[in-house]
This record gives sequence, structure tokens and C-alpha cells, in this order.
Amino acid sequence: MEKKIFIMLLLLASISAVQAQTPNGEKKVRRADDEPLPTQMATLLGGFNVAEDASLDLELSYAWFPLHYAGVAMSLGVDDNYGNKGMLGHTDEDNYEYDPDRIIRINLIPSLAFRTPTLWLRKDHDYGLMLQCEPGMMMSVPKNDDVYFWERSASAAPQGYASYTRYKATNRDGKWLFWRVKTSLSLRVDDCILSLGWMVSNYNIAYCRNNMYYQGRRIYGYDKYDMTNSLFAAISFCF
Repeated sequence: MEKKIFIMLLLLASISAVQAQTPNGEKKVRRADDEPLPTQMATLLGGFNVAEDASLDLELSYAWFPLHYAGVAMSLGVDDNYGNKGMLGHTDEDNYEYDPDRIIRINLIPSLAFRTPTLWLRKDHDYGLMLQCEPGMMMSVPKNDDVYFWERSASAAPQGYASYTRYKATNRDGKWLFWRVKTSLSLRVDDCILSLGWMVSNYNIAYCRNNMYYQGRRIYGYDKYDMTNSLFAAISFCF
């Protein structure tokens, strides 16, 4: 009896070994191993920000997922409203002219990072959909901006010429710390992720000019700014 049981167990083990070596068996194992994304992710993002003013945002970020679907991220971004030059149609000569309305801010964004399991759209797992969310904080510089202005002088000038005096206005009590939530719908193709999403934040590019002073006098500013909403597209690589 024991000999028959031993022979049956040996046969079952042999059948399992053969199945593991078949193409179908290899494919099932490979699918199971490939479904979780790698733990590290690098992302390049381009966004269009809208508040009182519009601006373009460019970010580079790195995320680490110690868990399959939860981790931490760090982003470095540049936000530029392009001033009076406009975002489109400006020439190289414009880059050499000082524009007092142009604001550029550098943003550092630490955040939590969450992603859902992939919803595969094909049985062979070629591509699928997933959701991503990153709630975090924004640290933005400069906190207080300086702006140069030119004012026509009343002093005498040669005939046919005008005399101008330059002065500098400096901001006081600017804001530098904000919150931000970034969400996206993503298409996963192997370890590459293409995303389209939306960001909302109490950040505003003009917070560094909310109290502009010259010689102790407040010349302009605002007491309250709108929140910033952003539409963005991004490409990520997991490794």
C-alpha cells in the first residue's frame, strides 16, 4: 500500500514538473511576476496652471515605492508666467529685455505617492489603466520678489530725449509653503507610464508679490489669491 502511494506521489510530481516547463506554464509565471511595477519611478511632467494669471509648469520627480501601491516622492519644478511676452510667439530678443511682469518660481514638492493595481485591457497584459494620487507640500522660492520699474523723471533732458529714473520695489510677508494634490489617469505599457491628470493647490505664482513696497510705501498687492488648478501630461519610467 505504501509503495502504491509513493508511486502515485512520484507521478504527480512528474506531471507538475512537466507543466511548469510548458510554454503556457512559463507564460502564467511570467505574468504573475511582471504585474507589480518596479519600486522606483522617474517622471517628467509638463503642466498648464490657471489662477489670476496663467503659467507653464515643468517638473522632474523621483518616487520610491517600498510597498507595491504606496510610497514617497520628491519633485523639483519651475513655474513661469512669461510676463508680457506671452507663452507663445515671443522672440529670442525678448529674452534680453527686462519684463517687470514676469515671475519665475522654483518649487520643491515632497509628497506621498499612491497608485492602484493595473486594470489590464488585454489578456496578455500588454497595456492597462491605473490611477495615481500624490498629496504633498510645496516649498516655493523666492518668498519675496524684487521688481525694477522705470519712471519718467521731471528733470531736464536734451531736446528730443526723455529722462527716466529706475527704482526697485520689494515684497514683504510673501508666502512660500503650500499644499498640493495631484491625481492622474495613467496608461501602463510594460514599465512605461503615460499620464493625464489634474492638480489643485493653494499655491499661486504671484504670492511672492502680494505686498510690494517702495520707500516704506505699499505700492500694490493683493490680500487674497485664487487657488491654482493645473492640467498636466507626464511620462514615467519605472526601474
